[in-house]
Amino acid sequence: MKLTLPRRWKEGDATIGVLSTEDGWTCFTLEDEVRGILADFPACKIPGKTAIPAGTYAIEVTMSERFKRMLPILKDVPCFSGVRFHAGNVPADTDGCILVGEGHEFGRVTESRAALNTLLVKIGQALALKESVSIEISDEFQGGQP
Repeated sequence: MKLTLPRRWKEGDATIGVLSTEDGWTCFTLEDEVRGILADFPACKIPGKTAIPAGTYAIEVTMSERFKRMLPILKDVPCFSGVRFHAGNVPADTDGCILVGEGHEFGRVTESRAALNTLLVKIGQALALKESVSIEISDEFQGGQP
């Protein structure tokens, strides 16, 4: 299963995107601010305040020591470690991770736990079928609001 995440809007210190699965399910995402391209890392990285580089990453589901539950983790992200999908609403909740939400307001996502639960089911179904799971993240910024 391949997930796609075009980053679409810069809103304050938040980056808002639209995560999609191959079966058409979508939700909003919130990440920290995009601060450069991979060639600029790690010089442009501000720990806990910088989005990961655009690219394609394998996803596994492992136990998160921080959240004490099984969560998706992105593998082999340059200059980052422990990048997960998890619940949260604002940039202060990300610490370099990707937050998901069913809704969106300026600089925040809403209904995050519901979106995360749906995403976990979809990834779990793919893994149960022995499919690999990956995500392609791209910077496709647009003006205005969604």
